[in-house]
Parts: sequence; C-alpha cells; structure tokens
Amino acid sequence: MSASPDLLLLSSSRVHGYGYLEFARDELVKFLAGCPTLHFVPYALHDHAGYTGIVRAAFAPLGIEVVGVHEGGDPAAALREAR
Repeated sequence: MSASPDLLLLSSSRVHGYGYLEFARDELVKFLAGCPTLHFVPYALHDHAGYTGIVRAAFAPLGIEVVGVHEGGDPAAALREAR
C-alpha cells in the first residue's frame, strides 16, 4: 500500500486586511517545508492559466515552483505523479 499525498485545502485565498494568501502564510510555510514544487488545481476560476500565474507569484518568494495540473495533458496523472 502506498502512502497518500498530503493535501492542503483552503476555502479562501483572500481575507479582509491581508494580501493574497497572507493570512495563511505561516501555515503554508510549515506545511510546504522542504517541498520544492506545488501542484495547483486551478478550477475555481475560468482562467486556469491566469489563476495559476497568481499562485505562482505568491509562492515564488518562498522558493516554491507552482505547476498547474491543467498544464499537461492529464490532470489526474499530474496529481498521481506529484511528489
């Protein structure tokens, strides 16, 4: 049996008085410690590429590469292969 991947699910990225994902920054840093790549599921917005770009910009200062699962041919495979 293989280990299941860790998932971080946020119901919001913007909270009044904070910048994009700023309210969760400490938890994000702890959760993603040692993780060079984040596989992002951008389906909450119609513009998947644009949404992924926003998330890339937010994680770049943390040294984390963001990969949109929509960017390859098979989003389900992208998630299965994520490490």
